[in-house]
Amino acid sequence: MTISKIIFTSDFLYHSPIDGIHHYWCIDMLTPIIEYVTNKQVVDINNIKNKQNEFFSREKFFALSGIINIPKIYYNYDVSKLKQASFDYLQSFLDKDTLIIGVELGKEIRDIFTKLDIPYISFWFHSWKLFDDTFFMLNTNRQSIFDVLQKYKVPKYKFDFYAKYYTQWTKNDEVWQKLKILKKNSVLFVGQTLQDKSTDRDGIFLNILHFKKRMEELSKDYSKIYYLAHPYVTQNKEIENYIEDTLYIKKITDIPTYHMLMSEQIRKVVSISSSVLYEAQFFKKEVEYLYKPLHNIDGRFEDDTWISIYQDYFNPIFWKEIFAPFMEVNENCKDENWFFESKNKTRDIGNRFHGYSAFDRLSKEMQKLQKGISDNDQTINYLMQRICKQGL
Repeated sequence: MTISKIIFTSDFLYHSPIDGIHHYWCIDMLTPIIEYVTNKQVVDINNIKNKQNEFFSREKFFALSGIINIPKIYYNYDVSKLKQASFDYLQSFLDKDTLIIGVELGKEIRDIFTKLDIPYISFWFHSWKLFDDTFFMLNTNRQSIFDVLQKYKVPKYKFDFYAKYYTQWTKNDEVWQKLKILKKNSVLFVGQTLQDKSTDRDGIFLNILHFKKRMEELSKDYSKIYYLAHPYVTQNKEIENYIEDTLYIKKITDIPTYHMLMSEQIRKVVSISSSVLYEAQFFKKEVEYLYKPLHNIDGRFEDDTWISIYQDYFNPIFWKEIFAPFMEVNENCKDENWFFESKNKTRDIGNRFHGYSAFDRLSKEMQKLQKGISDNDQTINYLMQRICKQGL
């Protein structure tokens, strides 16, 4: 394999490249490092033309297989129904000498790349949220690249260590007192957004209403089922009515997710496919996927194996090892993280603090300020400057 072209993209078939949901910034911020190592420009797939001097059209790709009127986002297509004309059209933009660097590439588009023998590296936000910054897990369809990724894999003992650290940290938090109201031998049900690719089963987005029978079964073995909604979900009347009318289920609104995981009262954590289940195992909880996990994390080389890598992608040496077997690279690369101080760098870009904000002192102080004096922006800005100067 040789690499002559490096392209970055999101899942441009599942979502419209223009109107869809994507995290281009994840890859875009890496392009200076990759270009420094390879001396090649990293190109957005939306800026590539084929020999017919046309840009890639998602609508034309599906139309060549007789599929029209596709939704702009969350299009759950069937790869087996795509015709060769669609694949030929895609290959007029991409070829075997192209390396795709993608963000959150779904299984369908990764299967297409593999079918067309196009190598890729896909980034996905890692299921674990409790390191000093959000980080990524990486997937590839090339064994040689996978072997390099394995060298940088985060060992399991570091997850265990951070879980123990935050459990001790939380015991000094005021929320810890609220955990005492929870019943022993209970279950935590972790809700998800109402449109989540990992809950998509044959075009239907699953939620707790699809598993009423299983909830009833769990109620016979556990004291209580505590329901924790996803923080980005507005109230769904049908779900709210079900929880309110079901005596063995209680909705939790004032206890953060990670405090629930650290509670000794919670014995088991259940969800449809939430990444919280991956995290719960490090807090010694039983876990149950009502559907299935979206990823196989840190397993052997397979189509859906993702490797946990913490910030090494900010180091040129990492990319040098990736590219050296396939192209000339910059031999003067230094072994260094390009961030001078790397805490919360990707969290800040995407505002991906989520449950971690409960452990970030600056975030907690900001929340207090916003609750107390939200009508006075100048005062907030002044106090925030004071907080920063004090090193919080």
